[in-house]
Amino acid sequence: MSSFLLMMSALSAYADEILIPHFYTKTEVPSSELSTLETQMVDGLRALGRSVVAPSTLAEEYPAFTNNCYTSQECVNRMLTREGARMIVVASVDHADSGYNIMLRYYQASDTSPIQVMPGSGLSGDQLTDFWTTASEEANILFTMLPTITKQEEKPKDPQVIYINKGEENKPLAPKTLKDDPRLKSLPKKLQDDYLNYPGPVSEWMKNNYIRAGNVLVEIHFGVSFGDVFRRYDTRIGLTPQLTRFSVYEYDSWITGGPGVIMGGSIGYAPTWWLETSIYGGVVLYQKELTTGWEMHDGSETNTLIDSNVVNHDSATSAAGQIEPRIRLYMVPSGSVKPYILGSAFIRIFDGYNPPSLKSVEYSLMPGGVHVGATGGLGLAFDSTSPVGVFVEIPYTYLLNTTVEERYEFNNNPEVNALETIPDPPSFTNQIIAFKVGMNLRFQ
Repeated sequence: MSSFLLMMSALSAYADEILIPHFYTKTEVPSSELSTLETQMVDGLRALGRSVVAPSTLAEEYPAFTNNCYTSQECVNRMLTREGARMIVVASVDHADSGYNIMLRYYQASDTSPIQVMPGSGLSGDQLTDFWTTASEEANILFTMLPTITKQEEKPKDPQVIYINKGEENKPLAPKTLKDDPRLKSLPKKLQDDYLNYPGPVSEWMKNNYIRAGNVLVEIHFGVSFGDVFRRYDTRIGLTPQLTRFSVYEYDSWITGGPGVIMGGSIGYAPTWWLETSIYGGVVLYQKELTTGWEMHDGSETNTLIDSNVVNHDSATSAAGQIEPRIRLYMVPSGSVKPYILGSAFIRIFDGYNPPSLKSVEYSLMPGGVHVGATGGLGLAFDSTSPVGVFVEIPYTYLLNTTVEERYEFNNNPEVNALETIPDPPSFTNQIIAFKVGMNLRFQ
């Protein structure tokens, strides 16, 4: 009698069913290929003596969940209410560089967390055959252990997750939703689906996909600039033999040259994946050129030149302050390389001139000032899974308020009192182009 009861118990156990719904794909693997892989899983379990409900049967019974059970916890819960169902195995299959990337999740009835996750990468040929054999054997073992697992879960403990890969933490995997992190809602749907299919935590997925949304960034900048980045001041004074001033010439302008050396830093915030705002502050090291001179005329009716002196002083390196409220518009939401468009307001603060005067000739001071402009440009950001990244960018600036400071004064007739050593005015364009590199630190 006891042998008969034992045999009936064994038969009833094997009557319990394992559900295999249609496999999910996000890279549009053809249905014929998915069907072949589904058949391998079903045949492997049936060869081990398990009762399996095939994908085609479940598709007829649950038409609303034809091939999305991998991404839908509702699908898992609904199918596990099927009479006799004790386990469901859902799968995601996508093309890899060679073969397939496959992710399996095993669920038992009345449990919203998978009891096991089994990944496979780049599977083809014999690897694929071995994978389905292992997957079927693991499902068979888990099915045998289900009563034990259920008994353990009656205790107030978190459900266990068994991983195939050694070294992974035994963590429960709660159902994924876009509420897991507010940054997920701003991402494109393809990335949202990728996260919902990812077995790890949201912080790990964000890091592995190089998502910048919600990051605070601290950057340092280095570079060179060309264009109107040099400054020149030229002043001449006309004198009579009695050292009376009869004419003054002054010309101050930013002129075309380069390179100017850029150094600075910025702090910014990325409220979403496509927008980053920041404030940059730094200095530009540039060359200041100074020319001074005097002319002595005889004071006659023709005021003929009798002597002159012109000094081209050595160029001096000076520092102009630079402030830029900036935005970057990123072209892609994820990946280690992110092209972007740059825009900013440009503010340059520069000092003045204090030319050395002579005993009988006193040259005028030339004050500093502030220039403003509009900047646009292109750049590339290179992110890593660590907080450290680098970038290169080419900003172009058009200056809006640069003016030439020119003064030419005469005591009386300009034709007679004109100075003869005045140089030709230098060239300028009101434009600056820079080439910058830098490093950033990102904080979530």
